[in-house]
Amino acid sequence: MKKLTFTLLLSVFCLGIISAQTPVDGFRIQVLATSSQEKADALKTELHSFYPNEVYVIFEDPNYKVRIGNCSDRDEAEMLLLKVQELGYPTAWIVSTTIDVSTEAAVPKKPAEVAPTEKVMACCEKDGLTLGFTYGRPLMTGAYLEESPNGANVGAIIALPYYLPLGPITFQFNAEVFTYDFPWAHQGNGFSGVAYLANTGFKLNDLPFLSFVPVDLTAQVGLGAYDKHFGTAVTGTIEFPLSKVAPLKAKLFSRANYLKEATNAGESTGWINLGAMITYDISKLF
Repeated sequence: MKKLTFTLLLSVFCLGIISAQTPVDGFRIQVLATSSQEKADALKTELHSFYPNEVYVIFEDPNYKVRIGNCSDRDEAEMLLLKVQELGYPTAWIVSTTIDVSTEAAVPKKPAEVAPTEKVMACCEKDGLTLGFTYGRPLMTGAYLEESPNGANVGAIIALPYYLPLGPITFQFNAEVFTYDFPWAHQGNGFSGVAYLANTGFKLNDLPFLSFVPVDLTAQVGLGAYDKHFGTAVTGTIEFPLSKVAPLKAKLFSRANYLKEATNAGESTGWINLGAMITYDISKLF
């Protein structure tokens, strides 16, 4: 009789565990996709400080994906996404997946409960490979260009998923190509071509006196070739997310372009333009 009772109790217990762990459709927050298992495991350890027992590393060939939470509906997932982004992971996004219904929704610790040393920047994977398209119009022009109407600066930009932390700020690297056209410059000879720039920049919000600003501010310095001329560019941008569930951003920018010895007389010139760009983190597709 005792043996039968023990067997029945064990069966009920096992059925309870199986039922509690039955996966159902739901949502999680994906923080990172990387081909490196070491980076995924390191980020899991970092996130465990905020979400104990709610961090998962999923392998989907060829990437390891770090995800948080067990959200049964989209509204719950969007609330969790905002909390994750506030903790310092702005490129996190929502994915549809199976979840463990036995686990309660993830509730992060308050920032005051987490020691400052526990939050470590996910270097070199903070953002993924990002592509964008740019459109700008010159507003001010320098010598040799002032008599000419001007065409749009249209181009493309690629931001690399690599970062260089230096003190309170972290530099990112990107490459850009765009066209420029001043058809009547220098008595109708014209001045047009294609610019190729290598840029480095950082978020101004990383500076203590700008950390409270609700939008992302960035500054960039670029060097490269404007057709046959050497040039530099200094750019400032204001970034706005366009979606809560996709890594899509709009950026308004102002850029000062300076070309050394670009005129027929060997003079330097340049222009300042305003424009906008749309960027998308394509690494989130993989």
